[in-house]
Amino acid sequence: MSKVGLLLGLMLSLLALEGRAAAFPVVFEASQRAVLSADRSGTLDRVVVSEGSVVKKGALLARLGSAELVLLRKRQEASLRFLNGQLTNAVRLRKNGLAGLDEENRARMERDLSRADLKILKRQISESSIRAPFAATVVAKLAKAHEWVQEGQPVVELVNTHRLRAVANVDVAAAVLLKRGDQHRFQLPDLRTSVLGKVTALVPDVDVRSNTMKVMWQIETQPQGLLAGMKGTVELGN
Repeated sequence: MSKVGLLLGLMLSLLALEGRAAAFPVVFEASQRAVLSADRSGTLDRVVVSEGSVVKKGALLARLGSAELVLLRKRQEASLRFLNGQLTNAVRLRKNGLAGLDEENRARMERDLSRADLKILKRQISESSIRAPFAATVVAKLAKAHEWVQEGQPVVELVNTHRLRAVANVDVAAAVLLKRGDQHRFQLPDLRTSVLGKVTALVPDVDVRSNTMKVMWQIETQPQGLLAGMKGTVELGN
């Protein structure tokens, strides 16, 4: 079909939509979802949440064993204190003419290397804790306590059910009439009620097989019982 034919077909579709509404199926999704993984390899010392647990932002979800790292940190801190003393002594000796600059630079280098090693250990210890990046509900526990996990291996999956969005694949003829901020009402047959939502995104990519565009709405006031994965409908058009 020529470009002229496609444009003519779109214009006819727009004219056909005027004066009538069309219903489109929608799915409610969580706008915040995260699969949290281990930042380093190690044995899971404990997993403190279960599926269905409600957690606050920053809450501890799981922790890798770090007892050996803590001991190494204490040893490194003691070594750093000793090397700081060595450096102070080397500086004093050089000023008194009893040692050269090479001795001072060597002591400074050893002190700086020890300080860098201590920073690495502290970072590894901090990476032992897996915490919630936002208030959410645990929907999947993907590893168990005392299990060995690799760096990057998923441990816990979270979803924020308090901020849902509606997503629909809308016919192009109807989608091009929408704009961000438009308000629409969604019917929820499972809850026998309806909710309002505002358009937050119009994905500028047409599916050539279905001739549809993805449209997203932010739900304004979420009714009790509305969950991610539920379905509904929205009417678009005049």
